[in-house]
Amino acid sequence: MKSDHGSGSGGPKFYASGSADIDVARREVANSPTTGHNCRRRALLLYLWLSALQQQGANTRPFTGVDRRYHPLEARIDEATGDERQRLLPELCVVIDEGFGIVETIQARLIEEGAIAAAFESDGADFPAGGDMDAEWPMFQRDIHNTGCTEAPGSRYGRAAWKFPIGLGRYSRPVVEDGRVYIASPGMNVTSYCLDLESGEEIWKSAQEHPIFGIYKYPAIASTPLVLEDRIVLRDVNSHWGHDSQAKYLHYIDKATGEALERKYAGHVDYRTRYAPVVSNGQVMIFPYAVHDIYRMPAICQSFNRLICTDLDNDNWHWDFNVGDIDALAEPVVTAELAIIGTMEGYLYALRLEPDDKRNLIAWQFKAAGAVNTQVALADGRVYFGCNGGALYCKLGHRVEEATLCIYRDKVFALAADAYVHAIE
Repeated sequence: MKSDHGSGSGGPKFYASGSADIDVARREVANSPTTGHNCRRRALLLYLWLSALQQQGANTRPFTGVDRRYHPLEARIDEATGDERQRLLPELCVVIDEGFGIVETIQARLIEEGAIAAAFESDGADFPAGGDMDAEWPMFQRDIHNTGCTEAPGSRYGRAAWKFPIGLGRYSRPVVEDGRVYIASPGMNVTSYCLDLESGEEIWKSAQEHPIFGIYKYPAIASTPLVLEDRIVLRDVNSHWGHDSQAKYLHYIDKATGEALERKYAGHVDYRTRYAPVVSNGQVMIFPYAVHDIYRMPAICQSFNRLICTDLDNDNWHWDFNVGDIDALAEPVVTAELAIIGTMEGYLYALRLEPDDKRNLIAWQFKAAGAVNTQVALADGRVYFGCNGGALYCKLGHRVEEATLCIYRDKVFALAADAYVHAIE
């Protein structure tokens, strides 16, 4: 971590944040006070920086006072006009500059004193011998079938090789391919990054251009990157305006350069769902869909309960299936022939990707004892999944609560809400 004394005489050392945009703003603030012309962008970068530090385990409590002053002032300025607005702007600028000073100290303390909680590291004494050193793990739970296991021995010590600040990641996950790591960013400026797998260095980043909407109104990427042959596909969310908002698209990014190529309509996703999935088997794409517009008269508040199957360019929707009366928050799993998804009503559906008749879309369905809110796991022609009603299913009766599953050799491992790991033959 590089450092210098660029933040001002007598102040904390200047440690790089990991974001070139943030570091440029920090140096600008040190050399020139914030004005009405640059206050919005500086405030944006200040809060992005703060979020990144939170995710790294920094103690951000000293910023609380600034935060409590900033938001009421911002709200008053948004409503003010004329002389009143001009009177309030300098006060906001002072708060922003004070915030940068406090976060400089938070950044320095993180580097010099460490995070408020430290991760456990192994001494390597019980590290297993052998294993498949060439095994790939390109995504969460290893593959699209969510099997969550590998013959590779894994990390000997559990030490962090590198880390990269991207903001609040929610439930989106990194994807690895050919020595590159593709990461979605929920930030208001950058939508995604491509990093070098070995070093964590930035290869490219993709940014969005929008007017200043306010902290919660920006489209934010909340999907795991879908990696196609020459493109990356991302999906956005936000909290305002429903179908009249900027956030209702699949974003296509050039895989080599990070250039934004185009965006295609996919329906608005409210940020409170915390995730906006889009998955593929390389031939078709699958994503949940809904219509939300709480500002329309009358308001439209359709449940997040429709599943769309479309081509990779999202130009031709093959089918649109209603999975029930309430939300389907589980991420679909796609095989060569089926899309499998659970619902909050407790149903698990297996849908044919290419039905010979729309009335023959459902290959099979199963009613569980409670809501199915997580991906299923597939292995050896069987489907494993947990539910909120307290059951783990593969036509088995073992009792756990809503579980995260992985399958290894002849056992199913369930990390359950009862604070135990269950191993089931």
